Amino acid sequence: MKPRILAAVLSGVASAATLAAQGPPASAATPENPNAVLINTCLITDHVHRLADFYSRVLEIEAHWSGDSYVEFPTSAGVLALFTLIAVPRLARVG
Repeated sequence: MKPRILAAVLSGVASAATLAAQGPPASAATPENPNAVLINTCLITDHVHRLADFYSRVLEIEAHWSGDSYVEFPTSAGVLALFTLIAVPRLARVG
């Protein structure tokens, strides 16, 4: 991974850790409260296992797998989900 990208990822992880330490936001985002906290993040990748290994080490938490194409990292600040493009139709079902 390029150093700038890695620095950005690690910075995001540090920010997530800071938010986790502060606890959940007092309220949801509204026009009056634009400082909302992102609580769920989804990344689509062709390398779910490699990325899951990376985030397991960085976040120091165990991955929660659902099949081979979807994994979650639940934290007190929210959930980081990683999945493949192939899994999108299965995950996006409505009803």
